[in-house]
Parts: sequence; structure tokens; C-alpha cells
Amino acid sequence: MTSQLIHCKVLGVGVNQQNVTFVYGFNDRRDRESLWLDLKDIGRNILGAWMVMGDFNSMLHLDDRVGALVRLAEVMPMRDCIEHCRLQGGLGGRGPWLLYVPGYDQT
Repeated sequence: MTSQLIHCKVLGVGVNQQNVTFVYGFNDRRDRESLWLDLKDIGRNILGAWMVMGDFNSMLHLDDRVGALVRLAEVMPMRDCIEHCRLQGGLGGRGPWLLYVPGYDQT
């Protein structure tokens, strides 16, 4: 657990370990840097399926903001984290949660 996330391992009888991380990212981009590092650290040690969900307070796509342009520098930290952790977008790639299942490739 950190100030921006809570990570849980879900165990059940006859079920492989599953993981879920609940995120509430800080509003300030610089303050969120530790979130990306923490998620990467969890991702390096994950066993089993992993769902990451919550409010990241970050944009993933260049068209995520209405009324103002989104700079590439604003989306790159989250994109880098998602790629590093091998996370896939949920429900069509958009939305507040991401998923990693070992051996599953959406491409």
C-alpha cells in the first residue's frame, strides 16, 4: 500500500492467485511519478492475473481532454508504465481499468 495505491492478492480454493490494484493518482503530474514506479515494481513481481483499476488522474490518449490540446509528454508516463507492466486496456481499451493475464495476447 502506498499513498496512491492499494495492492491485494486474491486467493481461493482451487483457483490460481489473482491480483488487484486500486489506484487513486495524485492530481499533480510530478507527484504521480512515484505511482508509475510503484506499479512497475509490482508488475516485475506479479504472479497470476492482475487487474489495475481506479482514477489515475492521467490521460492515456491524445484526445482524452475536451477543450485543450494534450501534449505527448502528458500521456507518456502512463503509456510507458502500461507497456512495461504488459497491461491491456479493459472494455475496448478505454476506461479506468487495465488487465494483465499471463499468456494472453489481445493482438
